[in-house]
Amino acid sequence: MADMESGHRTLFGSTNSGYSALTLLTRLAQRCPDCADWVGKALHGRVEILSEIALDVAIETGDLMGLKLAEELKNHGSAEVVARVQDLCDSDPYLLAMSLRDVARVSTESRLVGLRQRRDSLDVEEKFDYAISANNLGLRLWYLDASDAGLYAVEEAVDVCLELVEVDPDRFLPELARSLNAFSTLLAATGRTEEAVAALQESLKILRNFTASNQEEFLPDLAMALNNLGNRLNTLSRHEETLLVVQEAVAIFRKVSFPKTSPLLSFFATALANLGNALSQAGRFQDALQVTQEAVDVRRLLVEHNPDAFLPDLAHGLQNLARRLGSLGLSRGRAESRA
Repeated sequence: MADMESGHRTLFGSTNSGYSALTLLTRLAQRCPDCADWVGKALHGRVEILSEIALDVAIETGDLMGLKLAEELKNHGSAEVVARVQDLCDSDPYLLAMSLRDVARVSTESRLVGLRQRRDSLDVEEKFDYAISANNLGLRLWYLDASDAGLYAVEEAVDVCLELVEVDPDRFLPELARSLNAFSTLLAATGRTEEAVAALQESLKILRNFTASNQEEFLPDLAMALNNLGNRLNTLSRHEETLLVVQEAVAIFRKVSFPKTSPLLSFFATALANLGNALSQAGRFQDALQVTQEAVDVRRLLVEHNPDAFLPDLAHGLQNLARRLGSLGLSRGRAESRA
């Protein structure tokens, strides 16, 4: 046993050796499923020093490391390491990593438990942390197909934001708008589309007031809320309104400068794809094809930087592009036959 512990200290004694050792163990376990427990044993008792290394290994190797890290954090992670991991999961390059979905959920849940227990005694900054954590948890549960639990968490976020707005509306109204946007997503996911539209309209009212006063930092939030409203209106078969709303979303996204690795690029691609669908429904097949091609081009850029997260979206975009080409060909064929 002493020799084994000595070996562990050697393997995990530095960042480079820790990364190499965890990567090797994970690769072996992927090839030999009976050895999956090796990864958990490597993390056990060392999550304080290995958590950040494990995040990088999960991005490199896939779900197994993410699942084992989530398990270790849930059962043995201190409040400090959980908070540190949550903060990392909210930033690049971890934010969009599919292999870290469970890590993000567990770290956010664990952080939220402590805040819930002290809710009545939280100061303003802690309440703000509570609202952001609850909102993030709701969306993370939605990503994991747990929309009912996610709805409860986002409802918490909205309630806390309403309390904060009474203290300092200029500072906290934007966070209320973001929580209402997330609330809408979860309402729609649970079949409450009309309520989802109402929540988005409240969010848009707040965001339009801020952007009207030349606060351009809120333009991405406005564009995302408009795109979501387009989705909700389309579900309700309000197609003319859908087209107008999604056109506005895309026009706003075009005003925003963001790097090729920004998560906003994914939302821009989604808005373009939605605009292509709306234009096709309106019979504007040439315009729909052009916009859908642009959405595919943006998704190709995303895949270059994060194939794990964005290859499914690219595949879906290519299917949409094929449909647009088919619709345009059919339309031209009909026009020629009439001529």
